[in-house]
Amino acid sequence: RDGGKGEHRWGRRERAAAGWGGIFGGGGVFDRTDRRDQMVGGGGAVVAYIAGELDADEQETGPKLALKILLAARDQGPYVRRLATEAQIIQELDHPNIVQYLGFVHRSGHSPYLITRFESGGSLLDHMRRVGTLSVKQAAVVGRQICWALEKGHERGIVHRDLKPENVLLREAGKSAVRLIDFGSACYEHGGVYSYVQSRYYRAPEVILGVAYGCAVDVWSLGCVLAELITRTPLFPGSSDIDMLARIFTVFGAPTETSWPGVTSLPDSLHFDSPQKTPIAPARLPRRGPATTRARPPPPAPRAAPPAPSGTPSRSLPRRRT
Repeated sequence: RDGGKGEHRWGRRERAAAGWGGIFGGGGVFDRTDRRDQMVGGGGAVVAYIAGELDADEQETGPKLALKILLAARDQGPYVRRLATEAQIIQELDHPNIVQYLGFVHRSGHSPYLITRFESGGSLLDHMRRVGTLSVKQAAVVGRQICWALEKGHERGIVHRDLKPENVLLREAGKSAVRLIDFGSACYEHGGVYSYVQSRYYRAPEVILGVAYGCAVDVWSLGCVLAELITRTPLFPGSSDIDMLARIFTVFGAPTETSWPGVTSLPDSLHFDSPQKTPIAPARLPRRGPATTRARPPPPAPRAAPPAPSGTPSRSLPRRRT
């Protein structure tokens, strides 16, 4: 706990520890086998830590670990099932561009937790904050790996449903190898429609409208992520779902039966008015490298008058007006 004050800061909000279970700092031993180094994140049901596995002499051994631990107030019912499903999915998707599964522990008297390999390079969001934008070539290298990770899941009908820069980790700082993480919102395709999935800036129109969706929503999110990597600006930074739709339709136009078959038969299809399209201007792309000023060449020297014939007085020709 944080000094016994009974509250802990998560992002921009504070929640009392009472009723949620203990929230621990770094340095302690967890479940007799892992030493917590530091807390790296939290949500409505879990807290995530960087940790190291301990041997019989209580010395750290092996690679650094990421522990995803359910809060005591959430260690039952649907929350346990969701964490267990996440563990099952990443174990099934064993892939070099997907977070590496190392174990799932659920036993009486202890909060369930998921163990994965910790990647030291930080997230794409961290990288943009440190370094800035990626070049188109660098973004393509990263995007291709994310595509491979999504392809592995989509082949098995698994939808990630929360693709964003925070959920793509660099395996090493300054290197281009990445892993897709956080399958806590993932589901099997056609397993049900849930409106509150995907972070808003990366949320597909199908999700916003609450209609059936599938693996394509991950592809939409990927496009938004790639644009942000190049521009360092969210492609559709909507303040609400309605604002998101307005921004999307301003760029692509309102959906029609041609672009989205069946849209007019959706429940309360809203009869979208088609706003005037405003394509994203190329001027939003950042300038690469240090700005340089190209010097103008000096003006050409005036032409000398041709030599006068012998016996004829020399005179200057009038300058041609340009």
